[in-house]
Amino acid sequence: MAHELGHQWFGDKVTCGSWRDIWLNEGFATYLADMFYTEKIDTAYYKPYVEGDLAYVVSKKGGSVWVPDTTNTSRIFDSRLSYAKGAFLLRMLRWTLGDSAFFKGINQYLTDPTLRYGFARTADLQRNLENASGQNLNYFFDQWFYGEGYPSFTVQWNQDSVAGKMHFIVSEKTSVPLSVDFFSVPLPIQLINGSKKKTITLQCRHNGQQFTIAYPGFKVISLAIDPDSYLISKDNKAVKTPSLQTRDGNIFTEIQSPQNNKIAVSPNPVTNVATVILKNVKGRAELKLFNSTGIELWRSTMNIVSNSAELKIPFTSHPNGTYKLVLAEENGSYSSVTISK
Repeated sequence: MAHELGHQWFGDKVTCGSWRDIWLNEGFATYLADMFYTEKIDTAYYKPYVEGDLAYVVSKKGGSVWVPDTTNTSRIFDSRLSYAKGAFLLRMLRWTLGDSAFFKGINQYLTDPTLRYGFARTADLQRNLENASGQNLNYFFDQWFYGEGYPSFTVQWNQDSVAGKMHFIVSEKTSVPLSVDFFSVPLPIQLINGSKKKTITLQCRHNGQQFTIAYPGFKVISLAIDPDSYLISKDNKAVKTPSLQTRDGNIFTEIQSPQNNKIAVSPNPVTNVATVILKNVKGRAELKLFNSTGIELWRSTMNIVSNSAELKIPFTSHPNGTYKLVLAEENGSYSSVTISK
């Protein structure tokens, strides 16, 4: 019902001027139904609904929102491209421009005296969005409307807790490089340490771009790339590395704050079971084990009353490699130790 009601504005008040631009009808109506239902009516469906739409769009490598063959009815009304990808194109525009400029531009498009109760092409929508935002959107429509495919991001990162800096190198591969060899995007990155989370945005303009930011106020254990699925992408990877070498020859090395020797692990390297001894720790504490990519593998919460504790961590199911064991105390301090297997 929301989809068909949306057509009264997108499809009736302003109608696509060519079958090549059918997304101006169907992409908009699809997005309106998605947006109003999941944002206003039943928010529990928001994240799984968006993730399902994204999985459908990237289920094939190619295809553009622009319709190259208007003699093919199935291609005009392609549910993955004209409907789902068209709707996601609007989701990405909203993320790129921000709510204020996005909705202002859409309202201008609907009330444009040269378009209302008439016909529009994609260039007309772009013109109104540019007027509202002050941004040149040629790159966006070249990538996402005319272009095919999607990016896969790899984010290498490390942190210098002494200097209070984090360093990133962002690279991407595209699914149809002959169509789009690089997608220029505002890439959201979520910095994570347990319940502590902070999202930053990296303005990616070329492959292998490097970024340095101030520390977020807590030690970062892992990253999530585009956690709210604002962008069309697939197979993204976050890789923590102790040393990053940039194209200009700079080398960023991870430097950790001096440890207070509260954690002892034996044996190290470990074989099947690691024995962990905590000293000079009192009160509520939490231990977490992470692999080299920052994925949490194990945790234990305890209340220590005697300033020390001992527990065992099974390693039988973990492959050979390097692991990080992090102790978080209720006073906000932390300690960590590297474990090898």
